[in-house]
Amino acid sequence: MKRLNKKGLLDFTTQWVEMVFILLFIVGLLVALKFRSPIYNYIFIAIVGLFMGRYLFQKRTQYVFKFILAITGFILGYAITIIITRTADWKIIIILYVLTISASYYMHDKGWIHD
Repeated sequence: MKRLNKKGLLDFTTQWVEMVFILLFIVGLLVALKFRSPIYNYIFIAIVGLFMGRYLFQKRTQYVFKFILAITGFILGYAITIIITRTADWKIIIILYVLTISASYYMHDKGWIHD
């Protein structure tokens, strides 16, 4: 499989998931370094989870697995930094992230929150 386009660059149209995954992974690493308090970490991850749930709801008619894979990059980068720096409990971070994504998706699906 050819991964470069005619100009010798990576073809974004076919490999956007991998590129977004890596970008969000790096963003997760950098953002987690900014927060030293567990409370700030939990609040931030809950807010990000709510936005990701809304994003998944908007993309529900497309290939959802690609979007799930892309946003998984963020939580992996964030959790790895939390494990290394020990500024919060990584298990709570992941559970809170998944729960807030699910809650946001559910609230949008039920019409409680409108776009």
